Amino acid sequence: MLEVRDLAVTFEGKDRPLFEHVGFRLQRGETVALIGPNGIGKSTLLQTLVGRRQPSAGTIRWGANVKIGYYDQEQSDLNGENTVLEELWSAYPHMEETSVRTVLGQFLFSGEDVLKRVSSLSGGEKARIALAKLMLQRANVLILDEPTNHLDLYSKEVLEAALIDYEGTLLFISHDRYFLNKMAERIVELKPDGTNHFLGNYDEMLEKKRETEESLLESGEHANQAAKSPSGQTAGAVMSYEAEKQAKREERNRQRKLEQLEQQIARLEEETAKLEEQLADPDVYPDYVKVQQIQTELEAKKRSCSKRTKPGKRCWSSLSAAVMLPAWPCGEGEPSPRPRCRFRYFRRAIPVVAIPGIAI
Repeated sequence: MLEVRDLAVTFEGKDRPLFEHVGFRLQRGETVALIGPNGIGKSTLLQTLVGRRQPSAGTIRWGANVKIGYYDQEQSDLNGENTVLEELWSAYPHMEETSVRTVLGQFLFSGEDVLKRVSSLSGGEKARIALAKLMLQRANVLILDEPTNHLDLYSKEVLEAALIDYEGTLLFISHDRYFLNKMAERIVELKPDGTNHFLGNYDEMLEKKRETEESLLESGEHANQAAKSPSGQTAGAVMSYEAEKQAKREERNRQRKLEQLEQQIARLEEETAKLEEQLADPDVYPDYVKVQQIQTELEAKKRSCSKRTKPGKRCWSSLSAAVMLPAWPCGEGEPSPRPRCRFRYFRRAIPVVAIPGIAI
């Protein structure tokens, strides 16, 4: 789908490149996050990938039949003189007005909102109209530069639901940790002299970095102990040390995964409960559009739960051999009378489980 080799970008008048030796591949259907500190050149890299900026070195090779959709966080492609309806309709004139209004409704523009001038919109509203235009492009590759900037919580949920259903390839920049954890399947970390690559989401990347640091520290301690030990130290003592070190590492990993899973489930439970309270509000009943929006967001929560179930099951299985735990409470295909997983059951179960060597 995409192959980048030894890429470098140097601004005019500068002696040193902003970044260099950047290389990575993007496979069909992947969801990849590009991260790095502010000013490292993430947005510049995306602009280079889509042809808006020329590299000073290296190659960019796209696959055949690639159609790119690019989201610019500055929304520079919007026409401030258009109304919201005109902005979308002018980009897709073949669509009927009812279809255009339906799409706008999905991005929270309804009623008189569609007649507002783009120039009068807030940053979040401009972001929503830009994302609505992007999702209609039917691109098989989406490149998004900070798509959650300026978005409120509900707008983020709408975006997440659309991207979860998206079947193409996705490369995005975000500083939103929750969004990174929810969407990313792989992380590319941009540095001045190249890139680092990590499988999994943002928290899994941090865990991998901690493991590497701890392994280096333990190796250094072991080397110091070996230097101080008598030359007659037995091989059995060395093996015992290695076994203990591995056991401690596995224990830390289990503890971290449980803590992350509990936090994610607690957050989803709270957000879902708020949505259900809104549905129970008598003032919401007559507003069909609002009810539909809330129901759409609840469905997004269910899909998000399903996406978390797989890694959760792996974590759960790693502990079930050591202690007697109840069955994973969020099984795929499990019938539920409410549009949510049984988070409360899971949260009650965790504190009462005694796992030797792990404080929960």
